[in-house]
Amino acid sequence: MPFDPSASPDPPLRVLFVCTANICRSAFAHVVARSWARSRSWPLEVASAGTHGWSAAPMDEAMAAEAASRGFDPAPFRSRPVTHDLVRATDLVVTMTTEHRDWLLQDWPGLVSKVVTLGQVDRACEATPGFVVGRELVGAIRQAGGRPDPGDDVVDPYRRGAEAARRCADDLVDRLERTVPRIAGVTG
Repeated sequence: MPFDPSASPDPPLRVLFVCTANICRSAFAHVVARSWARSRSWPLEVASAGTHGWSAAPMDEAMAAEAASRGFDPAPFRSRPVTHDLVRATDLVVTMTTEHRDWLLQDWPGLVSKVVTLGQVDRACEATPGFVVGRELVGAIRQAGGRPDPGDDVVDPYRRGAEAARRCADDLVDRLERTVPRIAGVTG
């Protein structure tokens, strides 16, 4: 169902997670953040896509196992490639690496204020008081801008085995626990 801003006086924030194929990192972030938003009735719409996204592929097996072991259901997930319309219709695009951010901005430089890395989001949350949440926090993240730090990139676990998937999932859950509630409007 398309987003309808007239349906609510305060429409939910729309966050798009982006990685390469949209089957590991962004897929995992999508499933986790969407599960939290739905189970806690947060005003947040979550989606994901890949810079070189596959169409309708399930989550990578190792990452799906990590999601399931943590109580998240990866079964309904299906990948998709990122499109200009998808990025444009989103309030905040959160990439897994600096390279993904650069790739998006090379094609769509006008969207620079809304395309950030997960590391940038995490640092912005750390730098702003816990009462700055929701749209105000997204505004602060967008204004902070600047160059992301490649040292903050989420390491790709694709075809690197169960241990790499576990490390990636641990990293993502850790970062998402600090950032997603605040983006959704929960004070910290």
